[in-house]
Amino acid sequence: MTGILSAFALWPDAPASAADDRRIGDLSALEARVLAERPRRVGRHARLSMLGAAACLRDAANPPAGPRVGIYLGSALGNTAQEHEVVEQAVAVAAGLAEGPASPVAFAASVSNSATFHVSRATGALGPNLVVSQEMRSFEGALAAADLAIACGDIDFALVGGVDEHQADRRTVWRRLDLDPALPLGEGTAWLLLGRDATRGELAWSDRFGPADAPPDVLAGRIRDTLRPGDALVLLPGPGVDANDPALGALLPAGVAAWIDDYRARCGTFGTAAGLAIAGAFAPGAAPGLYVHLSRGHGTWWSAAVRRNPDP
Repeated sequence: MTGILSAFALWPDAPASAADDRRIGDLSALEARVLAERPRRVGRHARLSMLGAAACLRDAANPPAGPRVGIYLGSALGNTAQEHEVVEQAVAVAAGLAEGPASPVAFAASVSNSATFHVSRATGALGPNLVVSQEMRSFEGALAAADLAIACGDIDFALVGGVDEHQADRRTVWRRLDLDPALPLGEGTAWLLLGRDATRGELAWSDRFGPADAPPDVLAGRIRDTLRPGDALVLLPGPGVDANDPALGALLPAGVAAWIDDYRARCGTFGTAAGLAIAGAFAPGAAPGLYVHLSRGHGTWWSAAVRRNPDP
């Protein structure tokens, strides 16, 4: 298995009421702690990406850098705020309401991989970088790509992130993503540093498991085969999976300390919320064991799982 050297997750602030959207507050304190210099002309999506990756790297015992460190960023919607800014400028110019052209700085910042450029500058990771946009499974797709790159020897380390910013236009989000409209919208930045050394834990898998209209029997077998004596089991139900779904009961082996963490009640729903749940396995005080995230959609079950080692 690919090892996990460090992890970081920035969750939204506690809302005033359960119905409110979940948003991250002031970033200045974290920015001062993890970045060597304050970024300029950087949008919120890129800033969340930089801060999360830099904080994750800072948490590693021996932070790697250079061309053997890749960046794999999962984002369902990307930097939509800056995309909207460019479109609005272009429309205003076309309508004769403003002089053109649209700001070249805003256009450059709206490109889909601009966030990984800023992550590279902030962390010194100079290897290949990839942005994965796979709707509600963007973080899991980035994990799978990074795991494969390390296994093939293309890189030695990978910073793997899941970042999406809060979207004000709820109707657009629901139209583009398979979100539960009963849940508040959220945002977050979550990162894992992968390598061959299992300092903090291991990436167990990130893969599809069987048709969505059938019980996840293959996944149940994988869980039984992966659990070690003394492991706890934490199930993390994601998109398309109700925390009260009877199918989850079949995934809980007898004689194992196991529970279900309905994490979206805390962070809201957004494209890469799975990243917060998975990186959260390495938060201070979390139990050692196997953390299994699962989602259902587009005709299949999808799961990603990590093992947290006991604290030294």
